[in-house]
Amino acid sequence: MMTSPHPGDGKSTTISNLAISLAQTGKRVLLIDADMRRPVIAGLFGLEGEPGLTNVLFDSTQFDKCIQSTPIETLSVMAHGSRTSEPAELLESFRLSGLLRSCEQRFDIVLVDAPPLLAVADPAIIAPQVDGVLMTVRVLKNNRRSVERAGNVLEEIGVTPTAIIVNGSDAESKAYGYSNHYRSEEYSYTPYYHDTYAASDPQPNSIRLQNAVGSQPVQPTKLMSRS
Repeated sequence: MMTSPHPGDGKSTTISNLAISLAQTGKRVLLIDADMRRPVIAGLFGLEGEPGLTNVLFDSTQFDKCIQSTPIETLSVMAHGSRTSEPAELLESFRLSGLLRSCEQRFDIVLVDAPPLLAVADPAIIAPQVDGVLMTVRVLKNNRRSVERAGNVLEEIGVTPTAIIVNGSDAESKAYGYSNHYRSEEYSYTPYYHDTYAASDPQPNSIRLQNAVGSQPVQPTKLMSRS
């Protein structure tokens, strides 16, 4: 699972490039968009947003119909799926653990893009059910306190980050100007939030992914393992 302290840290682009990199080694990789409140993975790969994760969890669509292929033969994507006003409750259902087990049987690596830790409870629900947690931090927009608070959220549920990815430069940080729109009070349980965000918020840069397909994926600035 990949998360971040706040929106705008580049987690979705980073996990997408990680998925590309792993798939290019021949591994069978599944990338799941579990950020159901502000999903971007399908858009980054030019795929349909549904059916996907929510449809499987609602048991309304068969697993196979929620898996989409990409230009990379061994990389598949499960998009966010149909909109739901109660993503946290849906993730707390027993179906998520069953879904992850099914994915493990069919793929070598399963990557989950989760929401930011300090925005909503969703990543804290997912984290105990996965083998590892990567936290992406855009250093020029996060202070030490934010990173520590995010770490404390994981510590409270008995999870230690597998690694912290230090990401971003000043030029890149300005490209993610939507962070102010992703405050906790706005990142809420309403079916209309997506229309509001889509009108004004830039999306993560899909050009970097387009350039990566068939060549070398963009690498994060630094990967730092936690001791």
